[in-house]
Amino acid sequence: MTHQKRTRRRAMAAASGFAALALALSACGGDDSTDDAVADATSAVASAATEATSAVGSAAAEATSAVADDHHRDDHDDGHTDADRAYLDEIRAGGVDVHDDADFIIRGHDACRDLEDGESADVVITKYYEVHSQAPENEGETVLTAAVNAFCPDYAPALNN
Repeated sequence: MTHQKRTRRRAMAAASGFAALALALSACGGDDSTDDAVADATSAVASAATEATSAVGSAAAEATSAVADDHHRDDHDDGHTDADRAYLDEIRAGGVDVHDDADFIIRGHDACRDLEDGESADVVITKYYEVHSQAPENEGETVLTAAVNAFCPDYAPALNN
């Protein structure tokens, strides 16, 4: 699961908790102090939702900036980073028919993300074929190896397990 999805789920869980608290307080009584408590809880839910949305946006902006910093662009006019180009070159050299550069770059980053989440290379490859059931034999292994070489070299030891 991506960091952004985890952040959004946590924020929604917090907002849901506040909403449940507001409902419980409103059920406890009907006087002015209960109404004030419900208003305060509702305001807290709105604040939590606003902060969560801001946090998700900030995390996305930081991730985009980090990727841009890590993989500088050179003077080629294809729009790919050096890492993207190295990855695409390696999978093509491995016999993969790359019909859409962007799609395969996403596949490579997904493979690295799975390794970062603690999945073994075998599990990452199995997941690749579950998602891309029409992929030819060895494409999953080629994509994973090239992704590790280009995008997440710290996970190279995972390829030997």
